[in-house]
Amino acid sequence: MLPPFQILIGMEATSCYHENLSHELEQRGYILRLLHPRQTHQFHERQGLRAKTDRLDAMTIARVAVRAGKREPDTSQASRWSRIGNLFACIRA
Repeated sequence: MLPPFQILIGMEATSCYHENLSHELEQRGYILRLLHPRQTHQFHERQGLRAKTDRLDAMTIARVAVRAGKREPDTSQASRWSRIGNLFACIRA
């Protein structure tokens, strides 16, 4: 079995719903690529794929994650306040 630091996990950002999982994965040492849904959608279209299934979505996310450069976390004050605002929006939903 591979250690976490050798495993790449790609996931789409989903409002605030991805935050707990992404935080936990990073804490455990996994390599995480957080992708914007538009990024994966455009890649899907460029590949000429018309169907939309969970399997195709997973393959698209995997391919984009491998190609994407590692995103550096934004630790700015504005980013932190944005994440806090997203959290409250999810709690209210």
